[in-house]
Amino acid sequence: MATRPTTDIEQAYEWNLWMLKLLCKHFDEGNIQAALWIGVVLRTLLRDTAVSHSILQQKGDLDTLQFVSSAFPQGGVCGWNVGDGVSNINVIDGAVYAGLVRKKVELSTDGSLLLDFEPMLDFAVKKNQLKSAEDWKSEVVFKDGNVALTREQVIQNVANKDGGAHFDMNIPNDYASFREPNSLRIQINGQVAVFRQNPVYVSLRQIAWEVLESLTEK
Repeated sequence: MATRPTTDIEQAYEWNLWMLKLLCKHFDEGNIQAALWIGVVLRTLLRDTAVSHSILQQKGDLDTLQFVSSAFPQGGVCGWNVGDGVSNINVIDGAVYAGLVRKKVELSTDGSLLLDFEPMLDFAVKKNQLKSAEDWKSEVVFKDGNVALTREQVIQNVANKDGGAHFDMNIPNDYASFREPNSLRIQINGQVAVFRQNPVYVSLRQIAWEVLESLTEK
């Protein structure tokens, strides 16, 4: 099997970084489906299997890189972003751990609550840790009892099962249990809180932020 020239690998690396930044821009402008292609790009950069190697592995960087982890610690209080004018709300935060998203509460024009998940970006910058690639990929970012998802599983499921590179009619139960807008089992004023986004997609946007922070020269 022929080996690609180093210049090809460098060009592929630069192109994927450029594409990741562009997809993040589209996501931030409201196109949450851009998360599907964010998953594909992250898989190309990071995912190694028995038959294929990631771009970072082929560059020889994966074993030496340190990746930023912005995840809140399990058992800690994850972030809420409460908008102006929101008052008199009683929140019961579910026992489901989602370490890479904030929960945003705003008032609509008719006075009802608007509930969104949002990526933390640099909100938790003081809590950031540097991890090896393997520790970073295997860190749990969703957990509900005995069911959990790591960063690598989030990337793999979005890219391989949910419509990024492949659309599978059957998706793993552990992934499905975290992707619905009410999956975190939060209650506000006694009602189940239904958010307007898929928390897994929002978490993937935060993973992209971590990757760009880790790979982009300051």
